[in-house]
Amino acid sequence: MGKSMTAAGWTWILCEEDGAITVDWVVLTAAVVSMGMLAGGIVWTNSGSVARNVSSYIGSQSVITTF
Repeated sequence: MGKSMTAAGWTWILCEEDGAITVDWVVLTAAVVSMGMLAGGIVWTNSGSVARNVSSYIGSQSVITTF
């Protein structure tokens, strides 16, 4: 048991690349999801004022029913 935690044991663990691509994809996916949530939050906070502006503009317009 003591031999597996020697410097040679740690060197083998640090040089192992079997799970590296999985870690890369997890980090990349987390970054993309985070950016999407950030963009969604910005759109969500500004959509209320845009909706109010559109509503007030449409409410101020009159409809002509004759030609």
